[in-house]
This record gives sequence, structure tokens and C-alpha cells, in this order.
Amino acid sequence: MLSFLSYDASDILKADMKTCPTNKNIEGLVAAVSLNRWAECPSFLTAELGATLRQEAHDMEASGGFRPATIVGGHGKADTAIRGDQIVWFDKHTAQPGQLAYLAVMEELRLELNGALLLGAFDFECHFAVYPPGTFYRRHVDRPHGKAQRVLSCIAYLNPDWKAVHGGELRIFSGDTAEDPYVDIAPLGCTLVCFLSEGLFHEVRPTMVDRYAITGWFRTREQ
Repeated sequence: MLSFLSYDASDILKADMKTCPTNKNIEGLVAAVSLNRWAECPSFLTAELGATLRQEAHDMEASGGFRPATIVGGHGKADTAIRGDQIVWFDKHTAQPGQLAYLAVMEELRLELNGALLLGAFDFECHFAVYPPGTFYRRHVDRPHGKAQRVLSCIAYLNPDWKAVHGGELRIFSGDTAEDPYVDIAPLGCTLVCFLSEGLFHEVRPTMVDRYAITGWFRTREQ
């Protein structure tokens, strides 16, 4: 079940702020989103936080917490011909230490984005995602019918030893068709990728090894 997050100052104080990125990183990311509609920020998370989050994902996976991701408009059913990831949602009420620190990082980013880009984002939803070997996610947008509240998509990668031969790149297209120019981004650990949820087609290329990430969305209020 989805849990939509909202924050106050007390939530932020619970996290270890040493794990937060520098203001310079956040300012650069905001500027890139404003200019290009997407941004890649390597080493956005500290190595310590990235390792903690990956371990927490492993622990949740080992305990059976992950479930096959479903398709929007698919009546709650999974379809591995479209996407093969497995996910588990988390929020501030269930967060472990690394997850809570990550939510604090994203709250800092939300405030910067709202101030610079006037996104009107008031909360954040996110889940762990693992793509087992051979899986992928076909070309799609993150703001389909019925999800108009999503304004900015954010993906934090948790793969410290990723190599080019592993595949699994995030492919962002410049236009509406698969023939349009694109950029491929490797899911290297501690990198954060952000892009506008409306209108930017993207896909996850087939991965050869387990591929871990946190996928989330800043949201506006429901109308």
C-alpha cells in the first residue's frame, strides 16, 4: 500500500545530517533540472549512506518484503513483459536509520526545488526496487493518467561496483518515440537522477546482475 509522506522539522532532526549531500550538489542538481528537464548527480549520497541503504534493501529482500511491481492501468497485476522489478515501499513511520536519513536528504532537496523551480511539491513517495538479472522496464512516462500529482521523479542508485558489462542503464529519450536521441545513465552507487515526471519517456535497459535503487516522486497536492 502506498504511503504518501509529509514532513515537519522534527522528522528531519531524527536523521543523521552527516549523511546529507552538500548544498553545492543540490544547487547544481536544481540548475540542471531547470535547464535540461533532467539531472545526474554522481556521489549525491555519501558512500556510508549508500552502503547502509543497500544493506537495508538486502535485509528486506531476505525477509520476503519485496513484491513484483504492478502496471498502472493493469488492475494491480504484474506484467514481466513490461517491467520485471520487485519493490517495497517505505515511509517515515516504518523507516530504518538509512531510510530515514534518505528521506531527510530528499526533504532538503524538496525545499530547494520548490524555491528555485516553483514545483509546488509538498510530499514524497518512494520504494526500494531490485531488478533481477534479465529484467527491464519498457519505455514509459512517470505521469500517466491518474497520477497527475507526480512532478519530479528521483532515482538513487545503490550499486557500488557497477560495470558497463552489467547493462541496466536508465535511458532518457529527448522526444516521444524510441527513435529520438537519448542519453544512457549507468546505475552507479550513490548517484541521484532527477527528471520531470510529465513528458519525459525513459526505460530501464536489461540488467545482467541484481540492480538496486530507490525510486521516488515529489508530488503536488491532489486537486
